Amino acid sequence: MFCPIFANWDKFHVIITKYDLSENGELNDMDPMTKMWVSLIGILLMGLSVFLITYARSKTKGIFRGLLSIIAFGFMLVGFLGGVVSLI
Repeated sequence: MFCPIFANWDKFHVIITKYDLSENGELNDMDPMTKMWVSLIGILLMGLSVFLITYARSKTKGIFRGLLSIIAFGFMLVGFLGGVVSLI
């Protein structure tokens, strides 16, 4: 199955994606176990982001609070992308 969005992002394929490039240049689906692990990592990252933002807002102040909030947002974004990739 060919996906033009990821066709030229070779390095992105290695990090996180549903597809990988085969020798003939076509894109192949992930096996079910890989989908499961990507989904599980996404869920865990989103859960970690919830605890991190809760801690940041209740126990910290100032620049440290903002820094933890930005890190939590990054975890949530990566977790969301992992969930989307495992569904496609």
